[in-house]
Amino acid sequence: MRLPALALLLAFAAPALACPEPPFNETVELGGTATWLEGDDGCALDVRIDANVRGSAAMAHVRRRDQAPLMELAFRADLSALTGLNAVQVFDLVHAVSAQPAGSGDQRTATVFALSVFGNIAGTSRNLGVSAPCPGQPGGQCTLSVPLPVRPEITLRLEEGAGTGSLRLWVDTPTSDAPTAVMNGLDTVALGGIERLALGLGNPSTGFLAGQATRTVRFDRIALADDQLAWISHEAGEDANCPVGVPFPLGSVSGSTCTGSHDLPALASGSTRNRSPAVLYRFTLPEPRTGAFSIAEPTPFGVALFLCEVPCGPATRCIATGNAGNPLTFSQLQGTWYLVVKPAGGPSACGNYTLTYNGPLG
Repeated sequence: MRLPALALLLAFAAPALACPEPPFNETVELGGTATWLEGDDGCALDVRIDANVRGSAAMAHVRRRDQAPLMELAFRADLSALTGLNAVQVFDLVHAVSAQPAGSGDQRTATVFALSVFGNIAGTSRNLGVSAPCPGQPGGQCTLSVPLPVRPEITLRLEEGAGTGSLRLWVDTPTSDAPTAVMNGLDTVALGGIERLALGLGNPSTGFLAGQATRTVRFDRIALADDQLAWISHEAGEDANCPVGVPFPLGSVSGSTCTGSHDLPALASGSTRNRSPAVLYRFTLPEPRTGAFSIAEPTPFGVALFLCEVPCGPATRCIATGNAGNPLTFSQLQGTWYLVVKPAGGPSACGNYTLTYNGPLG
């Protein structure tokens, strides 16, 4: 596959050494690892989820400076370690997220497009699912799927538009050939375009966490053609519609996500997504402290807990996650932070919870 001259292709020779200049400049490691190294074909990325904890993710991502009409991404993914991947073991391979969601209620989204991987019922074959916003379709989403080999080479080309956008996908074919699949009629303008583009293991289902944790996926031949990349960190992850977190009380608090806000349909630089409501708490640590938050759900509904920076938003950095039975822990934390309570890694749901912290806050 050949890409335009804007493609950021990095070629090095020593596979045992770390990649000195990764094509994606940030990582999300929530219960997992994302490691850059030098591969045989340029920089390679190894990602792995280590724990069966909802909200876990291992992705590399980059921030876009501004909306642009065209973006093209190419990569090869080695999925051979994910043996027996079946229909309930689903994860995001690529997720492009806006800083500002659009839509209302459980139709609110920050996803500009997503590529997800899932197997068949028997666990003998894989498919690549594609989703993107388009008006007039059920749930406001266009979707399609194509068969996926064990080591696919994938190129996607996004053209932004207000009901006129398109996404073209090539799997193991050069871009000079006809695309493997085409999705037309997309509305990316309503979301304001891509703010973060993430590559790796994101938004894993509970089935994936239970059956595929500790297994590594490698990406290489990574090329990104985009003149709107900004090699900066998380200074501007704001979302003007982000709900205001309530102060976290001493000890514990009980609540329900059913009365929460839908303004966070994605979290952790886009590595986690769903359409369920979330509740936010804020707290301030005037000096470095180490501690843990635990969360309980009287009736299980898939609750997850995230520790995120302020200001909050779909593209904001989150540094830790936990769920019922797996406390969220932090070390030497200081300043003001958000706790986000929401379901993760499953279908739309809500329920009651009790959130507890044993230690001084404020």
